[in-house]
Amino acid sequence: MKKVNELIKLPEVKTIFNLFNNNQGIYLVGGCIRDALSGKDVTDIDFAVDIDPEEVIKILTNNNIKFYDIGINYGTVTAVIDSKNYEITSLREDIETDGRHAKVKYTSDIKADSLRRDFTINAIYANRDGELFDFHNGIEDIENRKLKFIGSAIDRVKEDYLRILRYFRFYADFSNFEIDANLKKVFKEGSKNFSKISKERIWSELKKIINQNNSFKSLSMMKETNILTEISENISINNDYLKISHIENKINKPIDDLLKFSILLESSEYNANNFIEQFPISNEEADNLRTFINLDLSIKSYLSIKESRAKLYRLGIEKFQNFVILNWIKDSNQKNDLNWHTLYEVAKNFEQPKFSFGANDIIRMGIEEGPLVGKILSELEEWWIDSDFIDDEYSIFERLKAICLSYK
Repeated sequence: MKKVNELIKLPEVKTIFNLFNNNQGIYLVGGCIRDALSGKDVTDIDFAVDIDPEEVIKILTNNNIKFYDIGINYGTVTAVIDSKNYEITSLREDIETDGRHAKVKYTSDIKADSLRRDFTINAIYANRDGELFDFHNGIEDIENRKLKFIGSAIDRVKEDYLRILRYFRFYADFSNFEIDANLKKVFKEGSKNFSKISKERIWSELKKIINQNNSFKSLSMMKETNILTEISENISINNDYLKISHIENKINKPIDDLLKFSILLESSEYNANNFIEQFPISNEEADNLRTFINLDLSIKSYLSIKESRAKLYRLGIEKFQNFVILNWIKDSNQKNDLNWHTLYEVAKNFEQPKFSFGANDIIRMGIEEGPLVGKILSELEEWWIDSDFIDDEYSIFERLKAICLSYK
């Protein structure tokens, strides 16, 4: 309860509460309450109100608050305060569903609104006084780390097949139980309808699952219930992925989501290209994924400090650390853990040396402008790197003279 009260006292939350008079019911709901009761950091803050979205727009307009209404067909208006988005959704009931979207009617009954939500842990409401409304024992389920559908699982899934993926996102955190055979059957049958879900939403949810601390358990269950195959035949979960949480604990830092995903693609360029063609991932994500697939196998656990510094100079700290992690994941010998961890830590203290020679230095040696200048400069820099960034201009200059003479 303490974190819920802290949430209510946030200036931006108080601002939105104060927009509505005491006769208008407004509540915090969903993930923000779930995370606050779980003791986690709250990122997204959502509200539910007992007035129609058109009335919400009038209130925001009258108070000079910027908003977006792209979700108005589903009862949602997004207020923007200090560059942060806050969804304000009218209480509603489903009239008709098609497996992804619903036709709704508005209501003033929060219990009726709660019945259309997915899980008990996501159907807890808090008013401006901090009073909680929990119609489905969601607080108890949070305390016991249980994940339950509201009402019939098969009905909730048929209303929106995306709920299957949402289930496994939360299952990573709320997994103090085994999924029974009937629920597995619901997921197996329901996942055959993923064509009703946009590829964008599937990719978005898949990344959220991968981002969870215990994603191996979720992904393994998704494999067992054939969900991974329904998403893409190029995705597979194996023991390499199991090592990720072990390494995250060692380095005390989450590993890049796309790096994790490259392991699900079995570090296969074929699988990666197929997935990129099938799913609308961003150009930056595609480039990063290809980088992780084409990893530098020359990074070994036994690299010397000198060799490590050369790799760091060529790759940069972040890329080097990611390649260390990828090679570490694929190393079956646990005795090398300390070496891999040391390599990862060495990178933290690396300062990029400055190569002070340039094209003009080569031209002054009597080399005409042109491609040869760049070639000589590259040879000199490679020698300097291999010499562990020797800090002796005379030695570098003598090496430059020798290289230039060899081309005359």
